Amino acid sequence: MIDIPNSALSRLIEAYAIANTPEFLVRRFAGDESTKTIADHHTTQDIVGSLNELLQADEKPIPLIVSAYALLIALTFKDYSETREGIQTIELGTLEWAADIWRHHLRRHINTKNVLFPGYSHNPTEPGRSDSGTSNVDLTNA
Repeated sequence: MIDIPNSALSRLIEAYAIANTPEFLVRRFAGDESTKTIADHHTTQDIVGSLNELLQADEKPIPLIVSAYALLIALTFKDYSETREGIQTIELGTLEWAADIWRHHLRRHINTKNVLFPGYSHNPTEPGRSDSGTSNVDLTNA
């Protein structure tokens, strides 16, 4: 189990106490050095294991909830290819904002180099027309 030092946990509890949106919580936790330290010093598997262990507890006092959010947000510092499978083993519904936090993280990893434009063709021989109704325009060199 990954332990968060008491001084760091106190700061995170203060941030959690005043958080009114998942985005605020992410900003405050991600900006805290302890969350970055967790990501830097522990493997994805260790973080996922500790997070699962916390979420399986019958009782969830505030320090446990805050620790779980810290671990989840620490995962967002990891490479997405490492966290993709591990996150599927976590019951995100156990924490009120966990699913929102993870969806926000996933949006950062959506491919934005290709965009679909309904009814538009990027074919220079027939500009503006598409037989399929959509075209995939590569914006890599745009």
